[in-house]
Amino acid sequence: MAERSADWLNQALRDLEQAEASMEADRHEWSSPMPPPSSSGSVLRWPSAEDVLEQAGEWARRQAEGHPEVEAVGVFDSYGRGDAGVGSDLDLVLVLSECDLPVWERLRPWDTSALPLATDLLVYSRQEWDMLPEWNPTFAAALQRDLRWLWLGQESWVEAEVVLAEDADPLRVVMQGIEQNIPFDRDHG
Repeated sequence: MAERSADWLNQALRDLEQAEASMEADRHEWSSPMPPPSSSGSVLRWPSAEDVLEQAGEWARRQAEGHPEVEAVGVFDSYGRGDAGVGSDLDLVLVLSECDLPVWERLRPWDTSALPLATDLLVYSRQEWDMLPEWNPTFAAALQRDLRWLWLGQESWVEAEVVLAEDADPLRVVMQGIEQNIPFDRDHG
């Protein structure tokens, strides 16, 4: 596996820069990993998983509308598996038709401050996405198990729900009431 610690450190520094910029722009309520206070102001109310996924889906749609290079946006980990709870962060993956930026620069174009929780965002080119099982089979297997697509393709906003087959393979997605087996590559569907 490739040594990625420098990338992770650079990403953490970029996250800190974004949080500081949010505070300076008076968007500091979104720079915290904690949810906003309830209307009474005395108790923090964690957003429901449905609210988080709805807002993530809207965010995904807006990104796709504003960036024609977006091929897919998905959620994984606890929100992808459906077992998110209080304290869970939001883990998103963007697949772009092309991305020439180095890993530590890829988050700059993607403002996640409107999302209700702290968000980890992974950005892959389509080529990198297609090669993921070869260079990181453990992570690819976790995504195969936990990934839920929020937006697929350039054609339209698609609400997708992950449904695992009885034996948890293959991953199937229900799109507009039609089950389709996917590897991500639509040419092999």
